[in-house]
Amino acid sequence: MFKRAMSETAQVGRALDVALDIDLEAQIWEALMAFPAQGRASTAIDLQHGRPLEIEWVSGAATRLAAKAGFDASVNAALYAILLQHKHGR
Repeated sequence: MFKRAMSETAQVGRALDVALDIDLEAQIWEALMAFPAQGRASTAIDLQHGRPLEIEWVSGAATRLAAKAGFDASVNAALYAILLQHKHGR
């Protein structure tokens, strides 16, 4: 799921003429694999602690910008829809 969301987000950037490395997704994945096994995304930590989420600026932005560019970012849209109820925290 992470790889698909990352790919969709990179596709959005490229569609909007952001100069991204051709192997950006591979670079990000390689860096992620170097993280400790117990590492967690900041969104997961915020969700666990009932903090507001930056969902509008992560999957929400990817979803909106994909629509603007004329394609569907279905994984980002699903993540946005699932996490939106936690936007303001508990």
